[in-house]
Amino acid sequence: MMWNKKLLNFFKLIIKIKLSDLNNYNYDFIYSQEEFINIIIFSQGYKEDIHNLVDIFIELQKYCNNIIESMTEILEKNEIKYEISKRNQQHTKIVNNSFFIVLESLIRSILLYSKKLLEDRVKFFEFIYSLTSIEASLQKINKKFYLYSKEIYNIRSLIKIEEAFRNNYEAFFNNYIIIMDNMLEQSILIYEGKYNNLLNKILELIDLFEDLLEYKNDEYINLIFFIYRQQYRNIYKEEIRLELVERFFKNNKLLKKSKLFLAEILKFLKPEIFNEGKNKEEDLLNDFLNLGNKYIKNSRN
Repeated sequence: MMWNKKLLNFFKLIIKIKLSDLNNYNYDFIYSQEEFINIIIFSQGYKEDIHNLVDIFIELQKYCNNIIESMTEILEKNEIKYEISKRNQQHTKIVNNSFFIVLESLIRSILLYSKKLLEDRVKFFEFIYSLTSIEASLQKINKKFYLYSKEIYNIRSLIKIEEAFRNNYEAFFNNYIIIMDNMLEQSILIYEGKYNNLLNKILELIDLFEDLLEYKNDEYINLIFFIYRQQYRNIYKEEIRLELVERFFKNNKLLKKSKLFLAEILKFLKPEIFNEGKNKEEDLLNDFLNLGNKYIKNSRN
């Protein structure tokens, strides 16, 4: 009975978020005919996606039994903002915004609660090990609707961080709250478009990993590479991107492993530098650095 009530409340929260989106204010149920029709249209039109969300909710309930309360608190703060950009046009918000808000608040609630799981070491690591399958389920919705979820990136980051710290779980466990607080704050800064503050938080986290990870092995390289690559995609402000790139290329270990990252950056900045006669990484890198210096000078003038 308790489970049925929780599932019903979660479904009602999804519906309430959708109706709030349709009406442009914090909606509460009035049990009208129009409301009933809107609920039927939404629940039938997106029944597969709602079913996926319910399955994810059931999985997450194993680790956090107050998800709905936590989601409600997060929604009341009104910090989650749907991205409007070149890749995510205004018209997509009509369909996608409600799913985006559900996804972000759901993930954010469990990530916030994960700090309390530190009190039970066994349950904490059970949660960490379950993240791969949880992320795969969340990505079905994220990719279907092109939501560009910020909090799914945090789950993926957590997976990469755990992999990098497998030879030093104590450091991971002891610094988990610092790591999680940093990542959750990054999401808010992305929602708010405060990219200068975001850059500081990104670099703080990278510096922390540099200090904690004594051995700069493949797991370390994969983690730092992932952070730079993903944040370059997340951030659209060119001067911030270039600062990230400048720091990235100062790390020789990353440079040796990062042909794909280099190619992506070059395509973003100036596709025409890929001339037929220039197929050496050194040539591409020199072109990029020259181009980057020009961008930096222009941005400071």
